[in-house]
Amino acid sequence: MIQTILLINLRGERENEKRVCLGDV
Repeated sequence: MIQTILLINLRGERENEKRVCLGDV
């Protein structure tokens, strides 16, 4: 179950990065 949480966290970080890039543009 810990692995699934880590995977979700990684996906969340990627989504946040995309949002930041869109905001910068």
